[in-house]
Amino acid sequence: MQEGMPQAAFMQKNDAENQDLSVAEQLHAVVDEMLSPYGKQSPRASTLLGNSPPFDTSKPNQHDTKAQFIRERDACKETLEHLDAVFSTLLPSEEDEAGREMFDALHPRIDQKLRDQARRIFADSPTSLVRKNIAEVGGSHVFLYMCLDLQSVIGDRLRELNEQEERFWNLKHRAPDYYAREIALRLARLFAQETGQFPTWGTSPHDGSGSTQFARALAKAFTILGIKSHTRGPAEWALGQLTETDMEPSGDAFEGLRGYGVPRQRNALEECLALMNDRRRQSE
Repeated sequence: MQEGMPQAAFMQKNDAENQDLSVAEQLHAVVDEMLSPYGKQSPRASTLLGNSPPFDTSKPNQHDTKAQFIRERDACKETLEHLDAVFSTLLPSEEDEAGREMFDALHPRIDQKLRDQARRIFADSPTSLVRKNIAEVGGSHVFLYMCLDLQSVIGDRLRELNEQEERFWNLKHRAPDYYAREIALRLARLFAQETGQFPTWGTSPHDGSGSTQFARALAKAFTILGIKSHTRGPAEWALGQLTETDMEPSGDAFEGLRGYGVPRQRNALEECLALMNDRRRQSE
């Protein structure tokens, strides 16, 4: 017990901390139960900060003004444009022979300069250690990998903002169950992603409780997260938002590259280049 802290206050502090830490695992247990008939389990990922929940539980970024909303949306658009410029410069297309020569000559020089610079970095923090390690394995291709990841997540954020614009900023008032809708949509997408099927909604004629795996899981998730809204409205709205792409399994930004049979031992820069060319073909 901490010195000078009354026992009752100390126990209350620990109980509150344990309750906060257990929210993620409570949600994992709910998702485990929801997915068990399909032979699946909740996707668990440990981080330096502990276990993360199976889906995003943060409240949507509700901007105070439309000007703030537009500023973030435009920032995402401009960032994607700048990333495209990085890729077009540092990852030339298959037809650009001169660009390929530049590509082959420039990256080794960048890597060597990063290694030289890393010798002056003291590994006295996690960040500095990561910087030194990145320089050792080849900073230029790690940078490009991170840019590809950044392109993916900022693209996701822009889609979220476009969805918010349609259902929030183009309305005269804010829906009172906005957070409930978001949680229902995130859980529905997780169900579709893990099972390859759209979730369904139904209630028991006896007591009105959920009669499907998704309906029961959503009710429990609402309780854990302290959401007071009834589940039916948010659930029906969420199911109406799902598309075929929501049933595609999750993966990292390079999963599509492996699907083309590129061996994992291939040069990392060549992998970045191949992935970028694949994305270009898909956008044509």
